Amino acid sequence: MDNSELYQDKLKMVYNDYVRKPFPEIVKWNDIRRVNEYIRTLVIEKVVKSDIPGLFKNINVSLLSTLVEVFMKNVGMILNITSLAKDLGVHKLTLVNHVKLLEYGKMIRIVKNYRPSIRAESRKLVKVYPYNVALSFCFYPNLTEGQILEGLVASALNVDKYWRKKKREIDFLMMNEEIIPVEVEEKERIEPNDLKNLTWFMDRHKLSYGIIVYQGREEIFKTGDKKIILYPSLKLLFDSRIKTQ
Repeated sequence: MDNSELYQDKLKMVYNDYVRKPFPEIVKWNDIRRVNEYIRTLVIEKVVKSDIPGLFKNINVSLLSTLVEVFMKNVGMILNITSLAKDLGVHKLTLVNHVKLLEYGKMIRIVKNYRPSIRAESRKLVKVYPYNVALSFCFYPNLTEGQILEGLVASALNVDKYWRKKKREIDFLMMNEEIIPVEVEEKERIEPNDLKNLTWFMDRHKLSYGIIVYQGREEIFKTGDKKIILYPSLKLLFDSRIKTQ
């Protein structure tokens, strides 16, 4: 979709349908309550109450259902196993196993804090996103635009890494031949100050490319030998093949 700018108005017209109706059989439905009920009953509840218990033993369906609601409301939440297990009154190992089952069932997407050490990466500051943001609308129709956009980018790029240390954070990392940091901005114009965190990360890790997904036009910003691609969120949702070369 190289000429996506020519179709901006049309893309905006179908944006809400794209976000809320990811299944072809419901695309033409106008009643959003019917859409949400379909996804909740025939997708989420089928996986949680039928598919997973049918494949695995010792499943706490009530716990799975509770976790789905928690994760769908808090898009991109940091998963604190100790705290959440205490709040829900379950053993930490039980909680970990049920989170893994939701990931297996493609209800959620686990995004780990990138570290060179796999052991360190697996235990520090894991984030949880809905596998598809449409799943969240079934429980919480009033998600913020920022939550929606971040969830959509996670799905579109199929990412499983981000980076956070102290007060600095990069929303997502694309793990190609070279790590490509991705920031998500809920704005139509990018100011120089918006680039500081990304360029700092690129300098520290000696990276050539970075990406900012935002609500403006496609542009390229160059600083020294580094290139930052400002990529329209609408274009990403319909064509996730971001070209860095």
